Amino acid sequence: MKKLLILLMAAMFLVACGSSDDEEVVVDETVIDESEEEKAKEEEEQKAKEEAEAQKAKEEKEKQEKEEAAKKAEKEEKEKKEAEEKAKKEEEENEPEETTELDTTWDDIKEKDQIVGKSDKDLSEITKVKPSDVRNDNTGNWRITKISENIDIEEYALSYLDSHMEDDEIHFIVNFNYNTTSSLSYMNELLYLDIYEYVDKEEHDASTLGSGMLLKSYVIYPDGDIQELDI
Repeated sequence: MKKLLILLMAAMFLVACGSSDDEEVVVDETVIDESEEEKAKEEEEQKAKEEAEAQKAKEEKEKQEKEEAAKKAEKEEKEKKEAEEKAKKEEEENEPEETTELDTTWDDIKEKDQIVGKSDKDLSEITKVKPSDVRNDNTGNWRITKISENIDIEEYALSYLDSHMEDDEIHFIVNFNYNTTSSLSYMNELLYLDIYEYVDKEEHDASTLGSGMLLKSYVIYPDGDIQELDI
């Protein structure tokens, strides 16, 4: 009986020892699992951090490349513009100088030895007569004025132009006192005056107006100088 009791106690001791070992194993396995999870989490976080840094570096690189490309394009555009301006300037410098209105005056083209007077008198102080249409004029641009004053019409020609003439018109001035018919035409800022011998009743029809013998021919400049032309 005593022996049986000793065996029973020994068995219970062994059972108790075995239960303790199992619990310790369970505890150790739990610790291992938690350590592995923390390590995996740390690795995942590190991987995410590295990916974020790589993405940021990529974006910064792309931004830098775009900025460099924009600067390069701006520089090329500036150089192109400067080259064009330089080429244009060189072209302008190499172009032959053209004579302009500013370079040439009326005095440069006058035949000074043929200047015979000045057209600077006011016709309105002599007569108030106004031009009228010419009978049977097919152009629609002819006008006629009849006077009987003792005047040289060339001296009043610019005054007549300013008062009575329109673009593309030709005016005939019949002076019954001098028995002359003068024609006035305006082209390129110059007034041309031809004086004809009067033909009886020529003023009544365009076909006979200005048909007499040419007596004098003049060109009158804007400053009033009267230049006689050879006929």
